[in-house]
Amino acid sequence: MFEFLVFTPNENYPAKCGRFVRLILFGFYKSSDPTLLIIMISNIRYGNPYSCSLVEELNKLKKYLENNPTLRIEKNAPRMVMICGANLFTEDGEFVGLSKRREALKSFILNKYKNIVPIFAEEVFDVLDNQNLLNIEQYMLEFCDYIVIVLESYSSLCELGAFSHNEKLRKKLIIINDSRFKNANSYINEGPLRAVREENDGKSRLLWYKMINPSDQLDSISDIYKEFDSLLSKIERKKSSDIKQFDLDLFTDIRPDKANRTYLFLVHDMILLLEPITHKELIDLFKFCFGERSFDFLKFYLGMLNAMGTIKYVEKEGKKYYRALDSHEYIKHSYDYKRSRTIFRVFSHRYRLNDDL
Repeated sequence: MFEFLVFTPNENYPAKCGRFVRLILFGFYKSSDPTLLIIMISNIRYGNPYSCSLVEELNKLKKYLENNPTLRIEKNAPRMVMICGANLFTEDGEFVGLSKRREALKSFILNKYKNIVPIFAEEVFDVLDNQNLLNIEQYMLEFCDYIVIVLESYSSLCELGAFSHNEKLRKKLIIINDSRFKNANSYINEGPLRAVREENDGKSRLLWYKMINPSDQLDSISDIYKEFDSLLSKIERKKSSDIKQFDLDLFTDIRPDKANRTYLFLVHDMILLLEPITHKELIDLFKFCFGERSFDFLKFYLGMLNAMGTIKYVEKEGKKYYRALDSHEYIKHSYDYKRSRTIFRVFSHRYRLNDDL
């Protein structure tokens, strides 16, 4: 239950207003009393006639989401490609980083495509505790347009076996393998790779070149870039599916069968609206909009957005804040999102007080 504290500064005292905001900031202000939602109403003009109540804006957002509108993803929203393969470790088993081949593929995508982002399961796993990582990975794969597997380690062979067994995931696989084994009479060729090859465009998703070992050295993986580029270019022509009815269970638990990128991008847009925002504030905002329920699985969406490079975590004075790394929303909102965002920013003053966030 929220208790609203309303402060109405006089337009002749903007400095006083700023001082007030410096003391309490905007957001869910924790005190010895029940949590207070600090709401500011003002008629201050910052060059534009934004004199609307924040209570009004929050209620607009809540009503908009409660009405279950059709949510469409913007064309500029990121498309995802997961890159699987080997990792590098020290002799003591300490993780050092990705293999040179995975790093090369990452660089190629980032340099070539503006709206395609490479993601790595390891980066999402790092922010999730006590979760079934197999289920988490399966959920991640549902968001991806392609799953690239570089056959350079035992773990990548296991991933090939698991993913090729799933008919839906098999259609997304791009396999990169050593050309010396292209005609080998092996289970890999006659099992998983054959299953991929028999798909409509499966043959074009099997990429071969002469690999060198070990995986901590860069080889001639650029030999497959032309074919790889041809596959990636198809992603930008794909149409995203719309959400016509919210399934709030997708914020609570893992539901790979109903995974949809729209939920992921809704979390991004909520952060963009009120950034910088703490995890508790984000949870409280979702509860305000959707009602009391568990939003534990928000951690997964936050981990995905972080791995995609669309948000970042910043710690200041013992608090962890989320910030968006771009300035545009990923969902086509049917209400004036940009206006609400401007109002929130003007009244919070956080963006001025916390430039280092």
